[in-house]
Amino acid sequence: MICLHASMAISRIASSLWVLDAGYGEWSVGLLLSLYSAGPMLLSWWAGGLSDRYGFHRPMVIAISLAVIGGLAPTVYPSLISIGLSSLLTGSASSVGAIAVQRAAGRLSEQGANLKRVFSWVAIAPAVSNAIAPVISGALLDHAGFVTTLVVGALIPGCALFACARVPFETIALPNQRSSIRDALDLLRLSAYRRMLLLNLVTISSWDAHLFVVPVLGHAQQLSATEIGIVLGVFSAASIVIRVIIARWAERFSEKTAMRIAVLVAMLGFLAYPWLAGFKMMLIGSACLGMSLGSVQPMLLSSIHQVTPQGRQGQALGLRSMAL
Repeated sequence: MICLHASMAISRIASSLWVLDAGYGEWSVGLLLSLYSAGPMLLSWWAGGLSDRYGFHRPMVIAISLAVIGGLAPTVYPSLISIGLSSLLTGSASSVGAIAVQRAAGRLSEQGANLKRVFSWVAIAPAVSNAIAPVISGALLDHAGFVTTLVVGALIPGCALFACARVPFETIALPNQRSSIRDALDLLRLSAYRRMLLLNLVTISSWDAHLFVVPVLGHAQQLSATEIGIVLGVFSAASIVIRVIIARWAERFSEKTAMRIAVLVAMLGFLAYPWLAGFKMMLIGSACLGMSLGSVQPMLLSSIHQVTPQGRQGQALGLRSMAL
């Protein structure tokens, strides 16, 4: 999962800088970023059903193949079209792989504390890849150029094949039928699952709102770009810290209680944020929000696996991913 997310992050940074250097303008960056999200929106439901029918390995091979092809596409002939295709494929690869990993992690885990512990480690993977990918891509772009950066980004998912080989093969007695709209409606009829989706939307919206609010408030308070970056970095670091804590002491946390506290702290944090004056106070607010919002995903994934009918966890995760 780290490999797929890192590949997408490297592609996203390199592609954005290339189109700006080529003189296409800021609109092209927005277009590329939307394509990274378009693939998951279109393929998540299909990827979830594929995971339910065939287990972990087939979706992962598809995800790795998409990432490699997408990463290498612009190296043949760099253009806005080839980079757009790369954005679509690498974004899709990350989504297909994430759903396969999340489903397999839940299936291989026991209920209760171990389920929360495993999903805490799974949730750390994207944060780790997002932390290392900018450093790798920046260094490669400065010293080796655009094509080499994309080649390295395309080769990284190949490392995931070695990890896939160590995952036990799942025996599925009777593969499910292909996913349909009726299947999605059946899942949405489950009140517990609907609540999980709503909480998921609130959490993601809050996460994005923080990314928007910090630069605006920081600029209004005349913070430097470095200080604004540090505030955003503390938010990500706090989300990693809380997930490590959950992984270590999972048996002490109840999903329902933890999510209620997280939502309450996040609500109070956003209410207080406009009155946080100065760099240090914004650091404290960012850390509190990072810990509260960062704790939700492992608890949410654990709850989804527990409320979803057996054999349909992939569909539930796919529908959740579409809602992102």
